[in-house]
Amino acid sequence: MDVFQALADPNRRNIVSQLKDNYELSISEINQKHHISRQALTKHLNKLVVAGIIIKRKQGKTSLHSLNPQPLKVVADWLQPYATLWDQRLENLKEFTELQQQQNHE
Repeated sequence: MDVFQALADPNRRNIVSQLKDNYELSISEINQKHHISRQALTKHLNKLVVAGIIIKRKQGKTSLHSLNPQPLKVVADWLQPYATLWDQRLENLKEFTELQQQQNHE
């Protein structure tokens, strides 16, 4: 599964967001913020592990999960040209509204 497929599901995106704010979490800790079954959560976590977005390690009987930000760079790199496009559109909108305000005050 590639990074885009892994992030296509809103539950998996929520898990990634949760792990962004924490160093490592167990399945139980992750599950406290999600309203899905433990079995469904485990499937989502496994897909994120396969995509390389999450690193899983064992500590005794507990599985700990942490975020691996490197694969997310692929998404950021893909989105970068669109960010530039939106920046330009917002600048154009700003110029348009400023021009409209000037014309209304004349």
